[in-house]
Amino acid sequence: MHRLRSLSAPLLAAAALSAAAADRNLVWANRGSDMNAAASWNDAATGAAATSAPASADRLFFSGLPGVQPRLTASLEVRAVCFGPVGSSGRTTVSTADGHDGFSNCGWTISGASGAELVLPQSWNNAGGWNFAFSQATYGTNVVDVPVRFASTATGNNSLRPVMPSGGRIVFRKAATFAAPETSVLWINGDSEGSVAFEAAGSALPETVRLGGAVTLAVVSPGALSGVRTLRLDNSDGSSRPQSLANETGGALSLPNVTEITSGAENKNFRFRGDGPMSFPAAAFRPALDKNHYQFHVDVPVSVRTVGNAAAGAGSFIFRKLGRAPLYVAEDVFAGAPAGQTNRFDVVDGALVLESPAQLARERTLFGTAGSFFKDGARPALGLVADLAVPAGDAPGAFACYDDQTCAMGLAAFGGDRTATFYGGGTYAMGADVAAVDSRGFGSKPFRRQATTLLFGAPEADGTATMGNPLDLNLANTHWTGNARHLYALRGAAHVAGRIGGRVFNSGAAGTLCRILKYGDGALALDGDVECLPEGSNPNVVHEGGLLANAGFAGPVLVEGGAWFGGTGTLGAGAALTVEGGAELRPGELGGTLRTEAPVTLKDGAALAIDIGPDSNGCLSAVGTGQALRATGPVTLRLRSFGGLSRGRTVKIVDVSGASTPDWSTLAYLPRYSFELPEDGSIRNPVLTKDATGVYLTFSVDSGRPMKVLFR
Repeated sequence: MHRLRSLSAPLLAAAALSAAAADRNLVWANRGSDMNAAASWNDAATGAAATSAPASADRLFFSGLPGVQPRLTASLEVRAVCFGPVGSSGRTTVSTADGHDGFSNCGWTISGASGAELVLPQSWNNAGGWNFAFSQATYGTNVVDVPVRFASTATGNNSLRPVMPSGGRIVFRKAATFAAPETSVLWINGDSEGSVAFEAAGSALPETVRLGGAVTLAVVSPGALSGVRTLRLDNSDGSSRPQSLANETGGALSLPNVTEITSGAENKNFRFRGDGPMSFPAAAFRPALDKNHYQFHVDVPVSVRTVGNAAAGAGSFIFRKLGRAPLYVAEDVFAGAPAGQTNRFDVVDGALVLESPAQLARERTLFGTAGSFFKDGARPALGLVADLAVPAGDAPGAFACYDDQTCAMGLAAFGGDRTATFYGGGTYAMGADVAAVDSRGFGSKPFRRQATTLLFGAPEADGTATMGNPLDLNLANTHWTGNARHLYALRGAAHVAGRIGGRVFNSGAAGTLCRILKYGDGALALDGDVECLPEGSNPNVVHEGGLLANAGFAGPVLVEGGAWFGGTGTLGAGAALTVEGGAELRPGELGGTLRTEAPVTLKDGAALAIDIGPDSNGCLSAVGTGQALRATGPVTLRLRSFGGLSRGRTVKIVDVSGASTPDWSTLAYLPRYSFELPEDGSIRNPVLTKDATGVYLTFSVDSGRPMKVLFR
């Protein structure tokens, strides 16, 4: 019996060790704060208190709301940590069935004694099908305030070190390190939108970070990502569930060590967002698979080194940019692509800024939009940081479209005023079929025509963008059945968002209606003669923002409420001008004279705005057989200062000295008017007078007040 008893003791000990080594699901019991103690945990299988301390094969669950916050008293190695009920993981969609609207498993903070770290050897699917190392299945935030070490060195299919948030946010407050950073892949994935933040600059993330599902990687400390070389984006869920890289540094973010931003699936929907601009000065932005349709949103300015697809054997590549902020490309677009590829860059919204302006001519890359400009409110533009000249015979580049008649493209200027001239200065025909584009088709959707909408400027632009070509509205084009072309200008920092330097005309068949419709909150200047002659009661219309006529203008113009019209050109005999209530006539362009041979009508509630500078002012001049300036009701005389006024004086604001019907200068044509003065008080005591040659404004100034330019 004694012999039997002496043999049974080791057997019992072995059985106990075997039981302790078996993987368990342990649930935080809220009885004590020591994560290393068995008494702090319940065994999910039995519901009873755990019989031994957590071990390397165990999975730890923080389920429900915290009662006692967990604390490491020493380093601890476990298989997985989950903020959520037993059985859940970051691959489980957040449930709201618990009555807390998905917030029942959040608010946890894991802290620890000095030197204590949390060690996780788990890789994707390398231990019996359990697929996470860190995860949560809850909304809200959970914090890991101890160093975390991902200890696995597995390679191949098990190189993924998974962190899986769903719905809420996991914050790693202390350093996160990886045992094999060269071969490991940090895989952030989840079924519901969630985010992961690494806040410690001392983190040593692996060289590859892969985002899947619908998750966000939040960058709080740039140093945490200093070891990252590749960002791989693997979501193919479509537009409703984007992945995101969020800049949460509070300012600009630069990640100079990232050399590649790539994809592993088609129909990407990735978003750059956050507190400020992001820069990847060494990064190539390209797909990794054949026939990639790569879509991304730029909500904050982003700069990369190059965009392209140089993978051997890869197919044609469609790159779609959304989001209102600009994307800056420092070097090449689609450079080095294999022979036979047909690549396209769709700028659906915001500006694509080519910092090397020769790219467009050298690469002959096709830029354009795929979606309807009017349906989604897109406002794409090719950003310029230097003047651009595309030689004659080269592909149309910046203004190519494919299967939508309302597609649009345009120009925005960055770092100063910029000019782009296409085809060696030849005529640019809107909506034209271009053989060089047709030959580069994508299956059943070939590039068929140049844009039918032109736009200028971007909210982030700080200069004026000029297209130096003559512009043919080309309303006889077979792909266009309307009677107008749409010109947009979007307000940035410059007074004028864009200019068309050449003449504007229509090569369409005789009798074709010809109209310009101006949209956007910025100002567009037409510096060449406008030879568009609408028929009947179909005038050119300024719907939004401003339109400046700085040369001859042939057809009638209607200015709708909230918009304005001005310039230093001449309205021809057929260019009757009607300014509706709430709209503004602004002769000149920061001073200067707008001449007219046609009647000018100010409707009830309209404004005549006069810009006054130190040595010049705006003036409306009747020439030739110009008819009357008439007001159908009360109008506002809006006075504005620019450049700083140091003295009062008398200026002419209406000039009829060159008109054959000078009686239109009488103040009777302005039966009721009121002054609107600058907010800074720089112009005071205005008085109107007249004589046989025009209308005069006399005013005084308050030279002690600061001057400022008031633009609308």
